[in-house]
Amino acid sequence: MLTDPQNNRLALDAMCMIDFQSATIPTEVMNKVRFEVPQIHANVRNKLAKIIKEYSISKVKASPPIIPLIGQAGSGKTFLLSHLYAKTIERNGFFIISELSSLIDEDNYLRLNESVINCLLNDDENKLPQILRLLFNILSMTNFNHPPSLTMLYDWINGSPISKYIGAVTKVLTNLESIFPNEISKYKDIIRALFLLVLDDIDSKYAANNWFQSLQIDEDISKQFHLGQNTMAPKDLYMGLNWLMSLNNGFSLVAIDQLDALMVNYVRGDSLNPLEQLPEIGYFGKNAEKINNFLLSLRTNSQKTLIVIAALSDAWESLNHYLKIPPEKLYDKIITLEPIKDKDIVERIVSVRIKTAYQEKGFVPPYENYPFPPIFFSSMEGAFPRTILRECARHISNCISSNKAIEWTSNDAIDIIDPQISERYDQLLLDENIDKYKAEENESLWQDLLIYLAQCLKHEESNLPQNVEIVFKRDPGSKLKNPIAHVIMQYLVNDVTRRTLSLWVILHKDSRAFTSRLKKAVVSSGISEGDKTKRLAIIRFTLPPKGKVTLENISDFMQKGGTTICPTNKDLAALKAIFTIGSEFPQTWPSWAKSTHPTNRLSFLIKQLAWFKGKDH
Repeated sequence: MLTDPQNNRLALDAMCMIDFQSATIPTEVMNKVRFEVPQIHANVRNKLAKIIKEYSISKVKASPPIIPLIGQAGSGKTFLLSHLYAKTIERNGFFIISELSSLIDEDNYLRLNESVINCLLNDDENKLPQILRLLFNILSMTNFNHPPSLTMLYDWINGSPISKYIGAVTKVLTNLESIFPNEISKYKDIIRALFLLVLDDIDSKYAANNWFQSLQIDEDISKQFHLGQNTMAPKDLYMGLNWLMSLNNGFSLVAIDQLDALMVNYVRGDSLNPLEQLPEIGYFGKNAEKINNFLLSLRTNSQKTLIVIAALSDAWESLNHYLKIPPEKLYDKIITLEPIKDKDIVERIVSVRIKTAYQEKGFVPPYENYPFPPIFFSSMEGAFPRTILRECARHISNCISSNKAIEWTSNDAIDIIDPQISERYDQLLLDENIDKYKAEENESLWQDLLIYLAQCLKHEESNLPQNVEIVFKRDPGSKLKNPIAHVIMQYLVNDVTRRTLSLWVILHKDSRAFTSRLKKAVVSSGISEGDKTKRLAIIRFTLPPKGKVTLENISDFMQKGGTTICPTNKDLAALKAIFTIGSEFPQTWPSWAKSTHPTNRLSFLIKQLAWFKGKDH
């Protein structure tokens, strides 16, 4: 323990900055890796890099067998997908990551299409979205006069009036049709919609977004932008997008994550306590067969595409057990992740995080990697990365809660509550300036409230068993307009999602805007009729708009188990107070949340959180 009070305070401030996040969620895969340790699974990384390099120069159009990335919980499967992303972009490929949402093929293609669009709009390492590279590839195959470089394409696209630009796209399609007459006749609307997505014009983006979400667009809009009014079947839409990514020597990598959760969710449904373990291998039955069938369909309907699935060992064995065709026709090059057996690599995993935080705060520790002595790294030999990071996070949390910077031991410190927080929280509850959160033009203000709500819930439930974790995430959404405020909270047990609660804020009164957002929320949340392990709640303060299409989507939303919730003024004040407390007391609010459970006092969330935590029976 540091005896000097000033040095102790500086150490605690520095410890607050250390990021020991142990769960990598799919939406983070396409971000730059902050704490890279190349030695982790080095042999696997080299093998994957070689596969991608060989495939990027291959002339074979048919997609090869699927590559399974298999490992135990916390072994680094999802984190390794970040390496796949970097290597794919390095070879000028297109990287797509998606989760399967149900056992119904149409639902899975809907979710996959949404992921394709989101990933194409995501910036690559050069701060350019993949969609620009895709459009540049398309233009390069025609005789159309276009900018000579990718960096100039965006300005070129937005440098002309809309009508002139739409005419230019028509000429591009005419040129392409002479090369690919059959394909262009089927997929011309996909190309038009992709070109509209990169415009700064809000009506163009709106029309394109709706079209890609399989929403029928207004007749006047379809005429203005020359878009077909009838939406494409989800599978056909995927095939078209995939074909476009294969043009001009292009290739793509599609990573499928969270298969385990899908299998377990449909096997036992709502009768399962979220803290139970993964069922035995033979328990999946027809559900595994349906997943296999979809994966076979995905491979069959993909061109120049590497497909990688990340799954737990038990789930992989079950998928293989129920496979009706020879395994080599669907799967190949099985890659299994092993524990970290070298204490030097364990040390690198921890030290790269510690050094970054200490340097930012100007703290000079008593010894390198303080507060973790050399014996810590020896004790963690043979563990998976998540186990190592969780133990580090546990100890740092105890230091902060006890207000004492102490060396690592296996004993927990006692939580100490900052008395100023409760006083400040009670004061904030009296705040009456909450009407602004009800206005549709302020919908984006909700994002911070929801993120802090999810963080607060994690702090409240921090006494969960070691193999259980609550994570929260948000999809990247469209970068071309303000993303819809939402948060997705999940109970994870051994990497298996048992229950998922999605909260979305949709305040718009315009029928088209409301319907578009509702459709996106349904697809992103993965709710479907019969699956009682996912729940979607829409936060709203007024009745939804009317209209035939809107009513049809509301009916579909309710049939799949969706619900609408309306916070009271007291709830809004409490939400704002939680956000303020988290911002003002970053070091001590976890202990306060664990002790007082403020999220459980929110009346509009009582039923939702009871279900989420398996206490609804």
